[in-house]
Amino acid sequence: MDQDLNCNHGGSGTNGTSSGFVDRGNKWIESLENVYGNICAVYSWGLVGTGVLGVIGNILIVLVYTTMGFSNTINISYTALAVSDLCCVLACVVYGAALIWIPVQQMPCSQTYQQYGRLFGGYPYLAFSRVTALLTAWISLERCLCVILPARIKLMITHTVTKLALITIFMLACFPLVCLYLAYTSESQFDPNMNVTIKTVLYDGGVGQSVLQKVALFLFGVVYPTSSGVSVTVCTAVLVVTLKQSTRWRNLNASGGSTSSTDAKNGSTSESSHIMSTRDVRVTRVVVIVTSVFLVCSLPTIGQLVANSVFQDYSATGYFTYLYHINGMVAVWVTQLNSSLNIIIFTVSGQRFRATLLQVLAGRFRARP
Repeated sequence: MDQDLNCNHGGSGTNGTSSGFVDRGNKWIESLENVYGNICAVYSWGLVGTGVLGVIGNILIVLVYTTMGFSNTINISYTALAVSDLCCVLACVVYGAALIWIPVQQMPCSQTYQQYGRLFGGYPYLAFSRVTALLTAWISLERCLCVILPARIKLMITHTVTKLALITIFMLACFPLVCLYLAYTSESQFDPNMNVTIKTVLYDGGVGQSVLQKVALFLFGVVYPTSSGVSVTVCTAVLVVTLKQSTRWRNLNASGGSTSSTDAKNGSTSESSHIMSTRDVRVTRVVVIVTSVFLVCSLPTIGQLVANSVFQDYSATGYFTYLYHINGMVAVWVTQLNSSLNIIIFTVSGQRFRATLLQVLAGRFRARP
């Protein structure tokens, strides 16, 4: 989310190239620069607008699952996911508001507001978006184990295990955030143009701080996205296959097919013992929808990471700097959108959630004087 652009493009060399090719390349870069400048304002307001809806939606999710109770461990995981999504959306709103505020400020203050936007918006977004990714991976893994080992899973994943896993995920994902903050110091500076004293934040470029920052960015940029993406993809594939098998068995059973004769021929136990119950099917479908939306919304981030690792000039200071930042803005907005859509998914897919949500809303309106 760091939008500090350095326009010293690394790929500006023209040795062995024709002037026409260079002119076309320069025009292409200029067009990207114009596009970037035009969409910055829309992007900032988009973060704020989507964030308001996301904040309301995630607060409602927490209220609904608190009302429903936590007898099922999946409700605990959904509540933790809503808390993480809420923090992620708030971070995006703070960063978007900082970008809106920057252009109306005088230049000496502009850098300060940009720094505040990075520290209190950009960096928390990195942390809580990774928390959301890891929590989604945990939810998909938990549901996958419930499908594969239905008899043992209640003894394996208890309420205590679930709480410890969620606390561990939050701690692991937020630890690099501390490393990033340790690289900054604050001091007061007087701005003669505005005749005010401004609390500025400065980067401490020491060796230790630089190492901590690289480690934190490596965890945020490579380790957490890769591990969560692979886990969610594998578990979602298993859940989709299991849902299809369960639906096929139910259709055969409804059409009058006898499973007992089939079991007798194969010498196996009853096939119905491996079929999910109606409640498990509903819960699994909701999990599949949540994880599928997460994977689709992760595509811009995955493309950004792959392109940044493959192409040397595709970076914040490379030749394709504007393309890098435009795709980065899309990735951030789509991630924020993913953190705001769960209220719609739960309401449409869950009958009990929908009824409880109406009950919560009715209770809040009745409590108003």
